[in-house]
Amino acid sequence: RGRNLGACRVRDTMAATAEGVRGAFSDVDVRLDAASLKEAQRLCTTYNLDADDLALKWEVFAYNKGHEECSETLLEQLGEQMQRAEAKKAAAQGGMHAQGSTWEVVTPAAAKASSRLNRSARSSGSPLTPGGAAVFTPSPLPVDANAAVHAASAMKAGGSSPFTQRAAALAIQQTLNAEAMEAPPADAGDAMQEDAPALVRVAEGVPPNARFMFERLEDKVEYLQARIAAFEEALHAQHGVTADWPVYAATAGEEAVTVVGRIVVDGDEGRLNAASVLLEGSVRHSGGQRVRVGLDKLESFSLFPGQVVAFEGHNPSGFTFVPRKLYAGAAAPIAVAPKAEAEGETAAASAGPSDVVVAAGPYTSPTDLGYEALDSLLAYVAKARPAHLMLLGPFVDEQHGAIKTGLIEHTFEEVFRRQVLERCRTALAGTGVRVAVAPSTRDVHAVPAFPQPPMSLAPAATKDAAHVESLPNPAVVRAGGLTLGACTADVVRELAGVEVSKAPALKDRMARLAAHVLRQRCFYPSYPPAPGAMMDTTQAAHFVMGDSPDVLLLPSDISPFAKLLDADALGVAGDENAAKAASVAAVNPGRLMKGPSGGTFARIRFVGSDGQGAAAERTRVDILRI
Repeated sequence: RGRNLGACRVRDTMAATAEGVRGAFSDVDVRLDAASLKEAQRLCTTYNLDADDLALKWEVFAYNKGHEECSETLLEQLGEQMQRAEAKKAAAQGGMHAQGSTWEVVTPAAAKASSRLNRSARSSGSPLTPGGAAVFTPSPLPVDANAAVHAASAMKAGGSSPFTQRAAALAIQQTLNAEAMEAPPADAGDAMQEDAPALVRVAEGVPPNARFMFERLEDKVEYLQARIAAFEEALHAQHGVTADWPVYAATAGEEAVTVVGRIVVDGDEGRLNAASVLLEGSVRHSGGQRVRVGLDKLESFSLFPGQVVAFEGHNPSGFTFVPRKLYAGAAAPIAVAPKAEAEGETAAASAGPSDVVVAAGPYTSPTDLGYEALDSLLAYVAKARPAHLMLLGPFVDEQHGAIKTGLIEHTFEEVFRRQVLERCRTALAGTGVRVAVAPSTRDVHAVPAFPQPPMSLAPAATKDAAHVESLPNPAVVRAGGLTLGACTADVVRELAGVEVSKAPALKDRMARLAAHVLRQRCFYPSYPPAPGAMMDTTQAAHFVMGDSPDVLLLPSDISPFAKLLDADALGVAGDENAAKAASVAAVNPGRLMKGPSGGTFARIRFVGSDGQGAAAERTRVDILRI
């Protein structure tokens, strides 16, 4: 699969020295005592990690477990978690083998033995099952091969597995705006219902015939300059501030000026910290030059590479800009659903209630391609009968052990069609639920670039099959009176790994990271993008945000959350008119599969618009275990 190498960052491989580890943890506001420092160095050596990687793993671990302080004992628990992850990864290195309609794990030895038997059966005229595997009576095999095949048969999807033994299925883990309405019903009855109104695309997204991998250096420059120019316009519109000074201009005495640019790390390698912040100005005002930023006089800030900001301050020497005030951007106005027209769209479709179930992949265990989690989700949806089901990729995940090894007997497209698409159409036939699918850059059957066009869907085999629609990534759609924006790139985890902050006004970190996306008006605001993000700036118009959605969907490997972002969080508290209706629900539904056991999904219900207040405040969000 093609990879945009130009978008990759080269990270500093920091040695696991005491100073290096202590500095990396200090960057994420964690202090290590002597025992913790020694354990952290051991983890770096044992798992071949640099200090920055370990600090990020600790940050995710601490957030998921609810720990505020770091200790030797907790680091040992982190080490045990990494050890279990490595063991699971090693166990998944076998591969997948289709036998009839069952998708199961086999080791390379077993796959080789099974392949030999299938070839023998085909040559002898034995019949084939619909899955392509021969039906045969095994001839004598070497003992080890027979054992391998027998072991594979015992690991079929649907047998005794960690997923089938999961606890607290359909339990509500978190709720946002519980007062908006009652808890969602798990069973809407068996009565047939009419098809729900179709999702309305607010933004078209990347067209299916878009060309990728033609990105030039000039395209990247144009994208970055356009973001700075857009920020300057928004700054002037909201605050009446004109920022046309060069970022490097020396100012006499304490004369204050306002400069605009993007945050850059000092040097091509390493992690952003308070001492390594540079501001790169626009070509128009600064010729693209950079200046060091001294943050000592700022009482509060939250910065990350690629963020476009404005600083008000002075530069007495011409070498270091000393800001006294930071403008971190403001979210675009909330998208307003158009009024129902006399013909065509009904009132219910334009401002009525909404009921949407949202899930993000992976949808199957790392040890098989049985898609048990997807089956369970579809069973819930068939009973609960929401209007819409949004499935966000990955569906056929490049990180799955079977995909890495290539030991499957079907094309990636066929895996998606048979295991995902046909399942949805069959399980939800006659329920009236409309399904929408959006790809991820981790999907091996989809275009490997960001932003992504909609996936090509094979036509349904029967007329009564459930309706399935393909969406781009990112996607902005309207369900009833609710506008939803979704991006399957793990932006939250990326921002968590590169952000540096000091006494931020928004203390809730997950809410703050989601607010960055809205305040920067971009679904992927950091730059350069993370390795594997495969950003194509020639298609930047399709991941730059227009209006802000009512609900922002940001699936991530980090623990699921549902946060209500108010006017302060969105940076529009100073605008009285904008602040009245400024609220966005930021939702991470989590992953439907977390390793071999079940994960979470979200159900979003909107009571309908009454013409007053923000739609997000009238929307209940429940995070449920699958």
